[in-house]
Amino acid sequence: MLKVNVKKVGEFSALVLSGIIFLLAFNLLFFLMFGDFNVDLTKDKRFSLSDDTIEFLDNNENLVNIRFYVSKDLQAKNPKLNEYAEYIRKVLVEYKNKGNIDLTMVDVVPFENSQAEAERAGIKPFDFGDGIEYQYLGASFSNVYGRTMSIPNFYPERKDIVEDDITRLISIVSQKRRPTLGVVSSLFNVADENNPTKNSADWPFISNMKALGYKVVSIRDTTPVIDENIDALLVLYPLNINTAFTYALDQYLLKGGSVVMMFDAFSEERFRDLDKYYGYRSGMLEFLKKHGVLYYEDLLVGDASSCRDVVMDAKKVKYPLKIDITGKMLANHPINKNIDKVFYNHGSYFKHNKTDGLVASVIAKTTNSSGLMLAEKMTDLGYEDLLKNYLYTDEEYTLALLLEGEFRPYYPYPPINDEELLTRLPLYIGKAQKPGKLLLIGDADIVNESLWNANVGVKNGIYDITYSSGNLRFLRNIFDYMSGSGFTNVKRKNTFEQNNNLVNVFAEMSVDYFKDKRQEISQRLTKIKEQKFSLEETKSDVDLLSIKKIKGKEQLMRDEIELNNDIKKVTYLTGEKYKFFMSAFSVLVIVIIPLLMGLSAFGIYVMYNRMMVKKAKEYVDDKK
Repeated sequence: MLKVNVKKVGEFSALVLSGIIFLLAFNLLFFLMFGDFNVDLTKDKRFSLSDDTIEFLDNNENLVNIRFYVSKDLQAKNPKLNEYAEYIRKVLVEYKNKGNIDLTMVDVVPFENSQAEAERAGIKPFDFGDGIEYQYLGASFSNVYGRTMSIPNFYPERKDIVEDDITRLISIVSQKRRPTLGVVSSLFNVADENNPTKNSADWPFISNMKALGYKVVSIRDTTPVIDENIDALLVLYPLNINTAFTYALDQYLLKGGSVVMMFDAFSEERFRDLDKYYGYRSGMLEFLKKHGVLYYEDLLVGDASSCRDVVMDAKKVKYPLKIDITGKMLANHPINKNIDKVFYNHGSYFKHNKTDGLVASVIAKTTNSSGLMLAEKMTDLGYEDLLKNYLYTDEEYTLALLLEGEFRPYYPYPPINDEELLTRLPLYIGKAQKPGKLLLIGDADIVNESLWNANVGVKNGIYDITYSSGNLRFLRNIFDYMSGSGFTNVKRKNTFEQNNNLVNVFAEMSVDYFKDKRQEISQRLTKIKEQKFSLEETKSDVDLLSIKKIKGKEQLMRDEIELNNDIKKVTYLTGEKYKFFMSAFSVLVIVIIPLLMGLSAFGIYVMYNRMMVKKAKEYVDDKK
């Protein structure tokens, strides 16, 4: 009969159980601290790339270098931003795995070479107003031709379009050249890239087009010739266009050029400048008629079923002249790719008759709940007066119209009498050489509407915008299509969900522990900076000799240095507090919890052993 040593079996079982408990505790610690997976098992596939991005990466043969810059101490200083940084890192790894991408991770350390490198690459530190400086989270993108672009800051507010941002920049730097966008406008400035000493500030549309990959040049509306190297031409709010420029447009289209013309029967920008309505005359009506288009530059179009709510006469009302173009109002066309909504503000409309050689496509239109109003009636009317002047027609109106194909010449010969000028012009063309494109839009304010960029509360440049309406994306799609840029656009998606693992919890606890102290120092520091600024602004020649002013400024500088040192101390203490929380929890999970569980297991073993001994005695007694 096989004899079993109950005591030894129990001891062995207790040892195995203790080992299992320790392993479980260690794995529990790791999961709770870092609780994340490299495999994308999330419901919304937030780490996975979209089909548009994957298709582009599959077809892209040009190597793109990405350098991802992250502050090394971001975890301790800003755990929420660090969590987003970890998300961006995993997304960039997906790009590397799927495409011809060389990815380098750079830990940015203050006052070291990595910080200087980040700033040379165009990466900017975040400023959250909390006194914590030198927090970097950005990326630079470069190609083998030495062309570099950057995302200065990865703002969490752009989380649903961050893939679009990344894919866009990769598609830009993977090409040898930037497409050129020519802009003809009497309203706005275009900074001259070739002469920075004479630059004036760009308006937002131009800045964004440059950031989105375009070289932008200004063209006078009196030029008789348009360079064939202009990939797309924007004629914004044409006013009394003369014969020379009409001739230039005609020749450009015959050579296969792409023209975007934005008209406006009531320009918001012009109205704000002049504070009154004036008659609008584009000088382009006959040119449009030649190509089968009728444009009514004295009529505004509205839409009662797809308009915005505004406050007028102290109440919220439906304002028919502010149209949200959505759904079936947008045609299935590349220009409308990934567009949910376009805002049309006091715009006008077009009608088209079939013309041989040209294909007409309605890009956007109203619903059949529309109406018209004379532009001259559009002043600072109250709502009731507005409705009196607004006529419901219940028709559909074309808001954006695209003509493509071989254009007929508008002029049978050069309409210029200057013989000297004629000798300097290119050879006259009387027949289409290539298919051209002409896109007509009845609202010039699309490029200047504040609703296509919503400031997220930072001031680090044009990258701080998010798309609240689709106007900027609409404009981007327009010039991508008209110029044949080959740039890639990706649909926005909800990509990021907060991951509340204990690493982030402890980091947030550490920051919150000194939150009041940090805010107090930051407020005092802000006040000192304001005093210094005020002192500089109000000083005069007499003040330069004032001992009192000099001493006051020196005291402010000493106070500023002291407060900056206090900020550094708080930052150091925050890191130490974070280490304490991490160490305490590690001891708890790895030492205390296994010890308590081991003692519990030992107690169970002792009780079990006693029970077995008791049963054995009872068994022996029964045998006797």
